[in-house]
Amino acid sequence: EISHFRNKAKLVVSGTLQNLKLGIIEQDLRNCPLPTRGIKAAIPTLAEFVQRCELTPYNFKTNTGVLKYILVTESPTGELMVRFVVRRRGVQGIIFRRYAWLAQQLPQMRVCSINVQPERKAIIEGEEEILVSKQAALPMPLQLDFALSLQPKSFFQTNTPMAEALYSRAETWILQYFTDLKAAANVRSAGNDAGIDDSDGMTVGNVDDGVIVDATAVESAAVGGETADILQNSHSVESAQQSAGRQLQIWDLYCGVGGFAFAAALAARQAAGHDVRKIPSDHKSVCKISQTEADPATWTADHSGSISQIYVSGVETSSQAVEAANHTAHEYSLPAEFFAADALTWAKERLAAGAQPEIIVVNPPRRGIGSELARLLNVSGAARIIYSSCNAQSLAQDLQQMPNYCVEQAQLIDIFPHTAHFETICLLSRITC
Repeated sequence: EISHFRNKAKLVVSGTLQNLKLGIIEQDLRNCPLPTRGIKAAIPTLAEFVQRCELTPYNFKTNTGVLKYILVTESPTGELMVRFVVRRRGVQGIIFRRYAWLAQQLPQMRVCSINVQPERKAIIEGEEEILVSKQAALPMPLQLDFALSLQPKSFFQTNTPMAEALYSRAETWILQYFTDLKAAANVRSAGNDAGIDDSDGMTVGNVDDGVIVDATAVESAAVGGETADILQNSHSVESAQQSAGRQLQIWDLYCGVGGFAFAAALAARQAAGHDVRKIPSDHKSVCKISQTEADPATWTADHSGSISQIYVSGVETSSQAVEAANHTAHEYSLPAEFFAADALTWAKERLAAGAQPEIIVVNPPRRGIGSELARLLNVSGAARIIYSSCNAQSLAQDLQQMPNYCVEQAQLIDIFPHTAHFETICLLSRITC
């Protein structure tokens, strides 16, 4: 869609209380066709609330006034999160006193907060967030069988259908990878049935038993040439060699509230043979969750022939986003755990400790992941890297630092209509020759 697609409006408050302008500085954008219809419908009520509270618009030239921005987010179900960015503490009292009127006028509003941004800088949000509503997070149900939990400072793509397209693309690629691993295991099993042994130094066996498979043995197994060709073309045999006998790890760096991590977890669940579109209400009947301190998010499929252990780790600097993501993972019994940390520091420490990620997902800010993290991922040994970028130039610079990987597939997502910006999601494969 090229109109009414933007799920978040960052409205600059300017003008005067008598002539209030919400949009950009000295420009009222109440009739802008980009925000969702729910946001547009809410703006007149928000403007009246500002006038009732006598929250004078901030003037950046004179550094006077109180209210700097109104930030509004709409979920796919039409629920709203409203945040008032103010210059100083002390005005929250009037907002609390008048809040009942606002809640009555906007019954679809689930979250309301006050953000304090005292600095005279071109930044929108400050560190302090004061919750006004009882509810602290906005559910964002997606067409991927899970709902993200957005707290006031959480990041989410501004175009919900295109965000779903991004997550769906990643899920498809990850599912294909694990499906290929399962097929490789089936080839090995058929090779065992055919009587293949390791007399020539070629071993076959189940990946769940930690036995390494040799590609030559697979080729000679009596399983049909077509299957072997498919596995060779997708590098599944080589991947199975490296994956055998150890836990399969997926990392989601710059994970936000966990969109890509949950897509990866759903892909893993599907690869294990469960139809994620038919999950019973009792999630524990579908998968076993280990709650031990050493291994809190490992998922073990309860039938043979599937991927045995998959561990999804998400990393994000925002502790609030991490808290929300862990809540969602627990709610849906998804095999994912999230950590509040710097992506580079976390990945460096894990790799130094001997971790071997199978798949790494990165979704950095416009500046990209940077040369140091790119070089680190280049030697990570991951079979696949999925890179989602909103800046093709920084993406290209990062890929130049990763010569051990090639772009196998890529897709452009028009997440920012009417602009020259777009999202690019790439599937990188480790070069083995």
